[in-house]
Amino acid sequence: ELGTGENLLPLINRKLIDCVISQSTERLNYLFKNTEGFKIFIIPNSPVFKEQPLFEGEKKGLLYGGTAWDPFGFYHCLDYLRKYKDTPLTVQGALPGEEREKISAEYSDLISEGLLHLNDNYLGNDDVVKYFSQFEIGICFYNFDVEWIRHFNYQSAPSGKMFKYLAAGVPVLAINIIGFKFIEEMNCGVLINDLKPESIRAGIEQIRSKYSLLRANTQMAAAHYSFDKAVKPYIDYLGSGK
Repeated sequence: ELGTGENLLPLINRKLIDCVISQSTERLNYLFKNTEGFKIFIIPNSPVFKEQPLFEGEKKGLLYGGTAWDPFGFYHCLDYLRKYKDTPLTVQGALPGEEREKISAEYSDLISEGLLHLNDNYLGNDDVVKYFSQFEIGICFYNFDVEWIRHFNYQSAPSGKMFKYLAAGVPVLAINIIGFKFIEEMNCGVLINDLKPESIRAGIEQIRSKYSLLRANTQMAAAHYSFDKAVKPYIDYLGSGK
Protein backbone atom coordinates (compact mmCIF):
# COMPACT_ATOMS: atom_id res chain seq x y z
CA GLU A 1 0.00 0.00 0.00
CA LEU A 2 0.96 3.60 -0.33
CA GLY A 3 2.72 5.15 2.64
CA THR A 4 5.86 3.57 4.01
CA GLY A 5 6.14 1.24 1.03
CA GLU A 6 6.53 4.07 -1.45
CA ASN A 7 9.79 5.10 0.23
CA LEU A 8 11.38 2.07 -1.44
CA LEU A 9 10.66 3.34 -4.95
CA PRO A 10 13.85 5.43 -5.28
CA LEU A 11 15.85 2.25 -4.62
CA ILE A 12 14.29 0.38 -7.54
CA ASN A 13 16.01 0.17 -10.91
CA ARG A 14 13.22 1.18 -13.28
CA LYS A 15 14.97 -0.59 -16.15
CA LEU A 16 14.19 -3.92 -14.46
CA ILE A 17 10.44 -3.23 -14.32
CA ASP A 18 8.43 -5.03 -17.02
CA CYS A 19 4.92 -4.27 -15.75
CA VAL A 20 3.08 -2.50 -12.96
CA ILE A 21 -0.20 -3.47 -11.30
CA SER A 22 -2.19 -0.71 -9.60
CA GLN A 23 -5.65 -0.48 -8.09
CA SER A 24 -6.44 2.70 -10.02
CA THR A 25 -4.94 5.08 -12.56
CA GLU A 26 -4.75 7.77 -9.87
CA ARG A 27 -2.63 5.57 -7.60
CA LEU A 28 -0.42 4.62 -10.53
CA ASN A 29 0.23 8.26 -11.43
CA TYR A 30 0.88 9.12 -7.78
CA LEU A 31 3.68 6.56 -7.57
CA PHE A 32 5.10 6.77 -11.08
CA LYS A 33 5.18 10.21 -12.65
CA ASN A 34 6.40 8.57 -15.84
CA THR A 35 5.23 5.06 -16.80
CA GLU A 36 6.79 5.02 -20.25
CA GLY A 37 8.07 1.54 -21.09
CA PHE A 38 5.90 -0.21 -18.50
CA LYS A 39 3.05 -2.57 -19.26
CA ILE A 40 0.20 -1.30 -17.05
CA PHE A 41 -2.59 -3.35 -15.44
CA ILE A 42 -5.36 -1.70 -13.40
CA ILE A 43 -6.86 -4.25 -11.00
CA PRO A 44 -9.18 -2.81 -8.29
CA ASN A 45 -9.56 -4.21 -4.80
CA SER A 46 -12.73 -6.05 -5.71
CA PRO A 47 -13.99 -9.63 -5.23
CA VAL A 48 -15.21 -11.90 -8.00
CA PHE A 49 -18.83 -11.05 -8.74
CA LYS A 50 -21.22 -13.99 -8.73
CA GLU A 51 -24.93 -13.71 -9.39
CA GLN A 52 -26.94 -15.23 -6.57
CA PRO A 53 -30.45 -14.94 -5.06
CA LEU A 54 -30.78 -11.79 -2.96
CA PHE A 55 -33.17 -10.75 -0.22
CA GLU A 56 -36.40 -9.36 -1.67
CA GLY A 57 -38.34 -8.41 1.47
CA GLU A 58 -38.61 -5.11 3.33
CA LYS A 59 -35.19 -3.50 3.80
CA LYS A 60 -33.83 -3.24 7.35
CA GLY A 61 -32.19 0.20 7.24
CA LEU A 62 -28.56 1.33 7.09
CA LEU A 63 -25.57 -1.01 7.02
CA TYR A 64 -22.04 -0.31 8.27
CA GLY A 65 -19.75 -3.07 7.04
CA GLY A 66 -16.21 -3.50 8.33
CA THR A 67 -14.33 -2.41 11.43
CA ALA A 68 -16.37 -0.14 13.70
CA TRP A 69 -13.92 2.58 14.68
CA ASP A 70 -13.31 6.30 14.38
CA PRO A 71 -10.98 6.30 11.32
CA PHE A 72 -13.82 4.81 9.25
CA GLY A 73 -16.39 7.36 10.41
CA PHE A 74 -18.22 5.03 12.79
CA TYR A 75 -18.96 7.63 15.45
CA HIS A 76 -20.19 10.06 12.85
CA CYS A 77 -22.80 7.41 12.05
CA LEU A 78 -23.77 7.22 15.72
CA ASP A 79 -24.03 11.00 15.91
CA TYR A 80 -26.37 10.78 12.95
CA LEU A 81 -28.53 8.23 14.79
CA ARG A 82 -28.71 10.55 17.77
CA LYS A 83 -30.15 13.35 15.64
CA TYR A 84 -32.30 11.36 13.21
CA LYS A 85 -34.03 8.47 14.90
CA ASP A 86 -36.13 7.06 12.09
CA THR A 87 -33.73 4.51 10.56
CA PRO A 88 -31.66 1.89 12.43
CA LEU A 89 -28.01 1.12 11.67
CA THR A 90 -26.57 -2.41 11.70
CA VAL A 91 -22.84 -3.02 12.10
CA GLN A 92 -21.51 -6.16 10.46
CA GLY A 93 -17.80 -6.49 11.16
CA ALA A 94 -15.06 -6.26 13.71
CA LEU A 95 -15.72 -4.55 17.05
CA PRO A 96 -12.40 -3.93 18.86
CA GLY A 97 -12.57 -4.11 22.64
CA GLU A 98 -12.00 -0.40 23.19
CA GLU A 99 -14.82 0.42 20.78
CA ARG A 100 -17.19 -1.89 22.63
CA GLU A 101 -16.32 -0.11 25.85
CA LYS A 102 -16.94 3.30 24.32
CA ILE A 103 -20.26 2.21 22.82
CA SER A 104 -21.35 0.81 26.17
CA ALA A 105 -20.30 3.97 28.03
CA GLU A 106 -21.51 6.64 25.59
CA TYR A 107 -24.00 5.15 23.13
CA SER A 108 -25.92 2.44 25.01
CA ASP A 109 -29.11 4.46 24.53
CA LEU A 110 -28.95 3.82 20.79
CA ILE A 111 -28.91 0.07 21.44
CA SER A 112 -31.77 0.20 23.94
CA GLU A 113 -33.82 2.30 21.50
CA GLY A 114 -33.31 -0.26 18.75
CA LEU A 115 -31.35 2.16 16.57
CA LEU A 116 -27.98 0.38 16.73
CA HIS A 117 -27.45 -3.33 16.13
CA LEU A 118 -24.01 -4.90 16.51
CA ASN A 119 -23.01 -8.14 14.81
CA ASP A 120 -19.40 -9.33 14.75
CA ASN A 121 -20.12 -12.91 13.67
CA TYR A 122 -17.90 -14.08 10.82
CA LEU A 123 -19.62 -14.55 7.48
CA GLY A 124 -18.21 -16.38 4.46
CA ASN A 125 -17.80 -14.63 1.15
CA ASP A 126 -21.14 -15.65 -0.37
CA ASP A 127 -22.96 -15.32 2.95
CA VAL A 128 -21.81 -11.71 3.26
CA VAL A 129 -23.47 -10.73 -0.01
CA LYS A 130 -26.72 -12.46 0.85
CA TYR A 131 -26.75 -10.90 4.33
CA PHE A 132 -25.93 -7.43 3.02
CA SER A 133 -28.83 -7.62 0.57
CA GLN A 134 -31.28 -7.24 3.47
CA PHE A 135 -30.33 -3.60 3.93
CA GLU A 136 -31.39 -0.39 2.24
CA ILE A 137 -28.14 1.60 2.08
CA GLY A 138 -24.48 0.70 2.65
CA ILE A 139 -22.18 3.15 4.45
CA CYS A 140 -18.55 3.64 3.38
CA PHE A 141 -16.83 6.53 5.15
CA TYR A 142 -13.34 7.72 6.01
CA ASN A 143 -12.79 10.22 8.81
CA PHE A 144 -10.12 12.58 7.50
CA ASP A 145 -9.82 14.28 10.87
CA VAL A 146 -7.67 11.24 11.72
CA GLU A 147 -4.19 12.14 10.48
CA TRP A 148 -3.08 8.80 9.05
CA ILE A 149 -6.33 8.44 7.09
CA ARG A 150 -5.63 11.70 5.24
CA HIS A 151 -2.91 9.94 3.23
CA PHE A 152 -3.49 9.43 -0.51
CA ASN A 153 -3.56 5.68 0.15
CA TYR A 154 -7.06 5.96 1.59
CA GLN A 155 -8.22 8.75 -0.69
CA SER A 156 -7.52 6.81 -3.87
CA ALA A 157 -8.67 3.22 -3.38
CA PRO A 158 -12.15 1.92 -2.53
CA SER A 159 -12.40 -0.68 0.21
CA GLY A 160 -13.53 -4.22 -0.51
CA LYS A 161 -16.83 -3.78 1.34
CA MET A 162 -17.89 -1.22 -1.28
CA PHE A 163 -18.03 -3.97 -3.89
CA LYS A 164 -19.84 -6.29 -1.47
CA TYR A 165 -22.59 -3.68 -1.09
CA LEU A 166 -22.89 -3.42 -4.86
CA ALA A 167 -22.93 -7.20 -5.38
CA ALA A 168 -25.74 -7.34 -2.80
CA GLY A 169 -27.84 -4.80 -4.70
CA VAL A 170 -27.37 -2.14 -2.01
CA PRO A 171 -26.81 1.49 -3.10
CA VAL A 172 -23.85 3.15 -1.38
CA LEU A 173 -23.52 6.33 0.65
CA ALA A 174 -19.82 7.23 0.67
CA ILE A 175 -17.44 10.09 1.39
CA ASN A 176 -16.46 12.05 -1.72
CA ILE A 177 -12.92 10.94 -2.59
CA ILE A 178 -11.08 10.00 -5.76
CA GLY A 179 -11.34 6.29 -5.01
CA PHE A 180 -15.15 6.44 -4.83
CA LYS A 181 -15.81 8.60 -7.89
CA PHE A 182 -17.03 5.58 -9.86
CA ILE A 183 -20.06 5.45 -7.53
CA GLU A 184 -21.40 8.63 -9.12
CA GLU A 185 -20.11 7.76 -12.59
CA MET A 186 -21.99 4.44 -12.56
CA ASN A 187 -24.96 5.95 -10.71
CA CYS A 188 -25.09 3.31 -7.99
CA GLY A 189 -24.93 5.55 -4.92
CA VAL A 190 -24.31 9.05 -3.60
CA LEU A 191 -21.16 10.84 -2.43
CA ILE A 192 -21.14 13.44 0.36
CA ASN A 193 -18.43 15.98 1.13
CA ASP A 194 -18.38 15.69 4.94
CA LEU A 195 -19.73 13.48 7.71
CA LYS A 196 -21.99 15.96 9.50
CA PRO A 197 -25.37 14.47 10.46
CA GLU A 198 -27.09 16.90 8.10
CA SER A 199 -24.88 15.84 5.19
CA ILE A 200 -25.49 12.16 5.90
CA ARG A 201 -29.23 12.86 6.01
CA ALA A 202 -29.15 14.71 2.70
CA GLY A 203 -27.26 11.83 1.10
CA ILE A 204 -29.75 9.27 2.40
CA GLU A 205 -32.69 11.31 1.13
CA GLN A 206 -31.01 11.68 -2.26
CA ILE A 207 -30.57 7.90 -2.51
CA ARG A 208 -34.18 7.31 -1.52
CA SER A 209 -35.42 9.78 -4.12
CA LYS A 210 -34.05 7.59 -6.92
CA TYR A 211 -33.66 4.27 -5.16
CA SER A 212 -34.93 1.97 -7.91
CA LEU A 213 -32.50 3.42 -10.45
CA LEU A 214 -29.50 3.25 -8.11
CA ARG A 215 -30.30 -0.28 -7.04
CA ALA A 216 -30.65 -1.40 -10.65
CA ASN A 217 -27.11 -0.15 -11.30
CA THR A 218 -25.41 -1.76 -8.30
CA GLN A 219 -24.89 -5.25 -9.64
CA MET A 220 -23.94 -3.90 -13.04
CA ALA A 221 -21.13 -1.98 -11.32
CA ALA A 222 -20.11 -5.04 -9.30
CA ALA A 223 -19.94 -7.13 -12.47
CA HIS A 224 -17.94 -4.42 -14.27
CA TYR A 225 -15.28 -4.40 -11.53
CA SER A 226 -15.29 -8.16 -10.90
CA PHE A 227 -11.76 -9.31 -10.03
CA ASP A 228 -11.69 -12.18 -12.52
CA LYS A 229 -12.48 -9.80 -15.38
CA ALA A 230 -9.96 -7.20 -14.21
CA VAL A 231 -7.11 -9.70 -13.69
CA LYS A 232 -7.56 -11.58 -16.98
CA PRO A 233 -5.36 -9.23 -19.09
CA TYR A 234 -2.55 -9.73 -16.57
CA ILE A 235 -2.95 -13.51 -16.63
CA ASP A 236 -2.90 -13.42 -20.42
CA TYR A 237 0.24 -11.30 -20.29
CA LEU A 238 1.97 -13.83 -18.04
CA GLY A 239 0.92 -16.66 -20.30
CA SER A 240 2.27 -14.91 -23.37
CA GLY A 241 5.84 -15.08 -22.05
CA LYS A 242 6.51 -11.48 -23.09
